[in-house]
Amino acid sequence: MTGISSDTLSAAGHPGFPADSSEIDHNYIYANNLDLYTDRPPVPPLVAVPIGTGIIYAGMNDARVHHNWIFDNWRDGAMLFAVPDSLTNGGGAEGDIFPGVSCPGAPANGLSTSCGNRFFRNIVGRAPKGFRFPGAIDMFGNVHTPGARPRKPNGNDFWWGELFAPNTGNCWFRNTGPDGTAASVSGPGDAGRLPGEPPQVLPSNCATSAGNDDVAKLSYLIDCGNGPDEDTGPTDCDWWTRPARPGSPAARTTVLSRAAAARAFERSPEADALRKRLAELMRRGE
Repeated sequence: MTGISSDTLSAAGHPGFPADSSEIDHNYIYANNLDLYTDRPPVPPLVAVPIGTGIIYAGMNDARVHHNWIFDNWRDGAMLFAVPDSLTNGGGAEGDIFPGVSCPGAPANGLSTSCGNRFFRNIVGRAPKGFRFPGAIDMFGNVHTPGARPRKPNGNDFWWGELFAPNTGNCWFRNTGPDGTAASVSGPGDAGRLPGEPPQVLPSNCATSAGNDDVAKLSYLIDCGNGPDEDTGPTDCDWWTRPARPGSPAARTTVLSRAAAARAFERSPEADALRKRLAELMRRGE
């Protein structure tokens, strides 16, 4: 499952909407690969979150994620993406949103989440020297990368939705990857316009970072928002199945097939329709 999850999907009308100012620091976040989407899970999953993910921020502002060791999460070390106000429970916030803690143009433009988040000074894809997994790591069918070698890559280190231009101020800097350098940090993958192979250049300048209206990722997240299903196509949500071990031939094949499908989707009539619908939502502020 996911190690740490904080979302805005169900928070409309709650005091303090949208979520902001979360801080995660000085943790070991590893091997969150337990599959609860089975016929007989050891405990029922109460929230639909992806298997194999260390941290997921589904609509968060001004978070700080720093000085963590994030490794052996077979999907993503950390995920960040926006949740449009119209998709939150109840169709948006109730009452006023203080403009100083949300995104530019919010709430009038309908995009109040996923701005000002910073991920820095994390060590990803590598375990601390001398680290040993606890004996109970494989309980209930969880899996982890065996061996004492420190290199224990995530499927992907940082996954960013890049969904909307008003998603400003998100930045990643001074993180190091499996070989101890920034160049080995992997980014959001080729779901739209950015390459999936490291070095994946995520925005490091917090003052200029902005989303790029990536409709391939938006389509993927909409499908994920529908909840667990058995669809397994290259553009379908894959949160409900355990990813292959990072670095394996199966994992590599999955990356390539999904990247090709995402590029094809961006040129499709479905993508054009999604862009138009997105523009309508932003104009109407729904």
